[in-house]
Amino acid sequence: MIKVTNLNDSGSGSLRAAIEASGPRIIVFEVGGAINLNSDLRISNGNVTIAGQTAPFPGIMLKRYGVRINTSNILMQHIAIRVGDDGRTADGSWDNADALQITGSGASNIVIDHCSWSWGIDENSSTWASGAHDITFSNNIIAEALVNSTHSEGSHSKGLLIGGSGNNPKNIAIIGNLFAHNVDRDPQLKGGTSTVVANNVMYNCGDSYSISNMTRNYVTEKTLASYLGNVFVDGPQSASGAYAIKAESNLASGSAFYADDNVNLSRPSYLIKDSAGCRVSSAPLAIADYSPLASGQVVDSVLTYTGTRPAERDDVDARIVSEVYNGNGSRKNHSSGLWPNYPSTTRDFDQYIPSNPTGDSDGDGYTNIEEVLYQMALQVEGR
Repeated sequence: MIKVTNLNDSGSGSLRAAIEASGPRIIVFEVGGAINLNSDLRISNGNVTIAGQTAPFPGIMLKRYGVRINTSNILMQHIAIRVGDDGRTADGSWDNADALQITGSGASNIVIDHCSWSWGIDENSSTWASGAHDITFSNNIIAEALVNSTHSEGSHSKGLLIGGSGNNPKNIAIIGNLFAHNVDRDPQLKGGTSTVVANNVMYNCGDSYSISNMTRNYVTEKTLASYLGNVFVDGPQSASGAYAIKAESNLASGSAFYADDNVNLSRPSYLIKDSAGCRVSSAPLAIADYSPLASGQVVDSVLTYTGTRPAERDDVDARIVSEVYNGNGSRKNHSSGLWPNYPSTTRDFDQYIPSNPTGDSDGDGYTNIEEVLYQMALQVEGR
């Protein structure tokens, strides 16, 4: 176990030092507040749990830079990542400024749960890693990727991209997330991926939520997708002709997608466009031991339980959730003036450490310290 004891960018007691350590480790926090990063946090040594739920109120927010995962066996929970464009110029150097990127070739067994990402300059989040597999994005708020900011291509704003430069990611699960105020990629599944997209809410998105080949080099690899119980809701800037789920005509032979109990609340006739002719009547892939909620339960569940700390949301998450409830709000061009207040706080974590952290007192297969982390997660989630 490694304790984060300060909000410094680097050095002893910092989150960066804990991430850069080697060996199996659980990272816990004795501080709450904002960490102003001077560069991306790069997770290159695997077998790590980053337990943001252990931080005292207001939790942990990473500012200015994001997180890049280049390895396997990662669990990250209850961390806000807000990139922003304050002080940056459109010189091309910020074109890859995502809040979260999974970039390691063959990276696997990664779970990103109850996090909040906003104000990315490219995507808010992406997997762009050859051979990556078994990755889960669950219960996150993925919102307000910047539109006319500092990206050299001009207007941008992308939510979540699943793709790679070769052998594309497989066994991806996107479950129970809120996508809000991104123009597109909410999410986008590149050709050759296999993904389950279930019980998400997509709000005020401007383009289709597509399954497509982005580059002709990848058209020979089939794409598999299951869309289960997702809810699509128009906002003030949603495109009137956009389909909720769209399979592009350039998908490879053998591609298949399944859709069940998805709802376009605002425009029911614009739910699915299958230009590839690859919709099938049974799911080509599923998640073991997972039963999706019925679509009628999804909005309340997602708006109640997503994001970094649902029981005590920061101003940004609270505003975004309120906008979904009320059908208002807008996309953002810049982050200036949007930053939430994160006071610096401290709390001794020793009081929570059980006498035998690595034991399993109740015999349920989880260590005693894992039980503590679970209970702390329930508390900040309001469950």
